Amino acid sequence: MLKKFTISSSAPREHAVTRFHHRSEVFTALQDCEIKMENGLINRYKIMQVTINRELSIKTLQMQRQSMGLKCLCHLSGSWFSSPIERNDYVYVRGPIGDDGSFIIDDDNGLIILKPDVMIPVGSLSSSLTCLRKSWLNRIFGSKTDPGSKIYSIMGMIVHDVFQIACLKGPKTIQELEAIHSICLNRDKIKKECEKLGLEGSKELIAKHVTPYLPSILEFLETLETVKGGPKIQVIDIEDSLWCQLLALVGRPDLTCKILPRTRSQTRPKFAPLELKTGTSSRFNSREHKLQTILYTIMMKELGYGDCDEGLILYLKKRVSGKPLFQPEMVSVQVDRNMEMEAIQKRNELVHFLDLNRREGLKGPQLINSKEIDKCKYCKQSLTCSIVASSLENRDIGSLDKDRKEFIRSQFKMNNITVPNLVSFKREILPIADKIKRIDSSMDESILFWEETSFQREMKGLGLGGLVIIKVITPDNVFSSTIILKKPYSPSPNAGFHQLFPQIGRSLKGKRVAISEDNFECETETARVALLTGFITSVDESEVKVELPKIVNNPKDTIYRLDLLGNRDEKFLELQSCFSKFFESPSSVSR
Repeated sequence: MLKKFTISSSAPREHAVTRFHHRSEVFTALQDCEIKMENGLINRYKIMQVTINRELSIKTLQMQRQSMGLKCLCHLSGSWFSSPIERNDYVYVRGPIGDDGSFIIDDDNGLIILKPDVMIPVGSLSSSLTCLRKSWLNRIFGSKTDPGSKIYSIMGMIVHDVFQIACLKGPKTIQELEAIHSICLNRDKIKKECEKLGLEGSKELIAKHVTPYLPSILEFLETLETVKGGPKIQVIDIEDSLWCQLLALVGRPDLTCKILPRTRSQTRPKFAPLELKTGTSSRFNSREHKLQTILYTIMMKELGYGDCDEGLILYLKKRVSGKPLFQPEMVSVQVDRNMEMEAIQKRNELVHFLDLNRREGLKGPQLINSKEIDKCKYCKQSLTCSIVASSLENRDIGSLDKDRKEFIRSQFKMNNITVPNLVSFKREILPIADKIKRIDSSMDESILFWEETSFQREMKGLGLGGLVIIKVITPDNVFSSTIILKKPYSPSPNAGFHQLFPQIGRSLKGKRVAISEDNFECETETARVALLTGFITSVDESEVKVELPKIVNNPKDTIYRLDLLGNRDEKFLELQSCFSKFFESPSSVSR
């Protein structure tokens, strides 16, 4: 088992270059565009016009490539026909090119990514399969913890910590695993989360819930031991930061694994993400889990990990004769075109509504069909959904169907919310919601820093390039590390870091940053974007310190760039705060 982690992927980078026959000058230019895109260079198109042929169910986009001014067409059919793409939108297009030089996106080939500057987390996207509205609510109003499941939320965090550190340290006995459990239970992050959820005095109860998982984790670790001259699976990273520009997705798989050859026909190792689940596989959750794993697999392939055609899900419980037992169950998930396509389409819908919120105020996806309203009873966003539907989206409760109407009223009754409470809350929340339309979207994390050179970012005061790591500080708690970066040279004798951040000045401390490979050009397949994200802890005239939420090693021959990031959901914080106060005391809102 590998017990060290690097922040630079050593996996081979293999990109197949698709070649096409020359048909015309436009087609030749598009061919060049497509080949470059296959090699990782991002090409954005602006939608100039949208034409809909409902008889043939084809949506035709007239596009103009942003960098070259080249115009071309894109035909959307099949399930892509309903894509919410409008005039003046920006898209990435990836797919085959027809004889006339037009892109063809259908259920068999191609993808189109709407507003690729908005990076969507894989975790929130996978939950949108059952209800897109839930993902939208999570993004705007923050995730919610069911009061009855607070202790299970903390338990899940600790189990993941124990599992990941166990993969790093390789304990051989249950006693060694219990020692790791004790460390995780007492870390500051867990203490703060317990205080937040009102579980300060529940340490023993939480430990009691985690302990049964330890034998299951130990049993999994045994599969990593050497068998017939080599391990079956090698853990090469924990929570590897995946930023996939081509799919506009971000995420952190629990483990990144190398699967060694298991048969004579498999001559090379494969790479796969592994997701840990504390429960059992069921018909209610397995589809979401599979989609999450498939997306991580596709992202890893796009980012150059080599052979990636399957992902792994590790369930720490296994259902035997209808009863859940604490036994590990590994599930292999093959990449599925239909699920990939559905996920990207859901992503496009979600981004469409987020942009709509910026332009027209809060308006979310449709409420779930009343025939499936039983699913809403178990949703952590059920109360938020009901309040938003009746107060912010200007829906008349009386106009809703009977089942939805009764569900919303039951939610209000259960949480002691009256009509006067809602009227007062609406009066308070609407001005805050209206502010979102006036916020400059350029302040969002959506700035495409990888489409600018590190030098360009420096000139804007938004980053630094040409950095080397001169020191890695790893504390005893094994949960984090601090790296110190420095330029091997200064552009001028007196040029320090503060001069290179003119727009930030002395307020650098605490800023969130992305650390990427620097090839001194716009990012292509030769450089990974956002290998790590962390926070600047100190800056002086020659060095910058960045605290990272994981342990890293320092590849000596790697040059890095550092780019400042904003809080992508900062514009929603006031809205979330107002909702939290209302949930705590509905009658406390101003009258």
